[in-house]
Amino acid sequence: MAIKISTFSNQQDSEENSQQIRNSFFLETRAVGKLQHQNIVSVYDADVGDCQTYIIMEYINAKSSATLLEDGEKIPVGKAIDIALKCCKALEYAHSKDVVHRDIKPANILLADDGNVKIVDFGVTKVRNKDEALAIDPEQRYLSATDFAAALQSVDVALRYEENEILKNVNIEKAGKLRFFHEFNPQQLYEFVEMATWLRIKEGETILSAGDIDQTFYVIECGAASVFKANEAVKSLSVGDCFGELGCCAMNIAQLA
Repeated sequence: MAIKISTFSNQQDSEENSQQIRNSFFLETRAVGKLQHQNIVSVYDADVGDCQTYIIMEYINAKSSATLLEDGEKIPVGKAIDIALKCCKALEYAHSKDVVHRDIKPANILLADDGNVKIVDFGVTKVRNKDEALAIDPEQRYLSATDFAAALQSVDVALRYEENEILKNVNIEKAGKLRFFHEFNPQQLYEFVEMATWLRIKEGETILSAGDIDQTFYVIECGAASVFKANEAVKSLSVGDCFGELGCCAMNIAQLA
């Protein structure tokens, strides 16, 4: 466990104001204590004294993103997007419980040794009024963390894969040979090739994990893939098989090495 102690001055506060501070602290900490998410540091207990607050929380063997950046470590773009996606999942969950963090920054994003991401310091959180949106101009913000994550996901696809190189080697004839497209006519195949993103997946690379925010629909063009549950392979996918978000309009082809 870890204990965070914060000091506040109440010398100039009236007794009424001091009590309001305490009531607010307990209200907000109680709300955070109910959050149970793999990407949020758990809060076990809290208390407040005359001029100090105490929060007992989960101990994480990790460094903050801010510390890594200050040490000169460069976080690859793909990893940064993955961190942001995990934060989006955590924030979307917190928002569903009417809890708003209000201080998301590198110092409050922990990168654990096992690769997990944890958001910390909900001490400046706020219990959201359901009628409250967050921006002065709501049109300047995404409507939800999920919407923001979906936008990040599309950027991730463009950055992670060698799209231009693969497009030169893939054509309508190859797509037509895939089992999934046997009933497509030539015009439909042409439209598909024009709209699809062709991806090369490295051997051993994870394409989707349980709980990922991903609106992509994949069709295997060559190679094979396995579905794992509890670290055990439960199903094999081969050329022509598909997986992912079936309701997605923009389709992608997965080419496995």
